[in-house]
Amino acid sequence: MCTAEAVSIRIAAAGDDAALADLSTQLGYPTDAAAMAERLARVRDGGEGEIFVAADANAGVVGWAHVVPRLHLEEGAFAELAGLIVDAGARGRGVGAALLRAGAPASSAGTPTRRRVRYRSFWRTPAMA
Repeated sequence: MCTAEAVSIRIAAAGDDAALADLSTQLGYPTDAAAMAERLARVRDGGEGEIFVAADANAGVVGWAHVVPRLHLEEGAFAELAGLIVDAGARGRGVGAALLRAGAPASSAGTPTRRRVRYRSFWRTPAMA
């Protein structure tokens, strides 16, 4: 059984492309490993935040979170959750919460002390429950 205690959180690596693509497809954004590899490289090379993955005991990726530092003139620095998905077989077991905890300190390169999550209810799918 995959629980928060049974996963390790790490920075996404190039070898995670296929798993990241599969999870993105579960979230409702179909993609393949090649496209995901390109996106991952662009996020990293462009300084567009960090992508954290939750890996189970077999080193399989069961979730990811994309955290982006933001700076708005009117309100200062904060970290925004740009994406979060946990594999259907691992949901409801604290994996998402573990990803959020891991992403908070690392997102503070610009020292944001606040975090933000935006969502739209009409996008809600079973993957977002």
